[in-house]
Amino acid sequence: MDKLLHDKEFTSAVGAWSICMSKAGHPFPDPAEARRSARKHSAEQTRAEEARTFANETRIAVADATCARSVSLRSIGERREAHYVGELAGRYGDVLDSRLQMQRRALARAERIIPARD
Repeated sequence: MDKLLHDKEFTSAVGAWSICMSKAGHPFPDPAEARRSARKHSAEQTRAEEARTFANETRIAVADATCARSVSLRSIGERREAHYVGELAGRYGDVLDSRLQMQRRALARAERIIPARD
């Protein structure tokens, strides 16, 4: 992960994403900070506050997705991650396979138990 986060191609894409987000009115340095920002709210909210929070989360998520797509952030990240994981395959192949299987099962389970938000 450390190598990926310092990878020149990946950090360049994150920088382009950040510029795009700033232009959209959401000045965040990286996607993780945008997601953290969207989650910053009191656990106890009135209906009106909850609606405003959801609207803000939605605006940030739409801008995030739009900017990520415009700079190919996902494909660059996946390609660079695959490169670094590939470097580890010989030594940690079994562990990496187990991680992938757990990740797939967790995603499938989350999709079954977490309802979609309207």
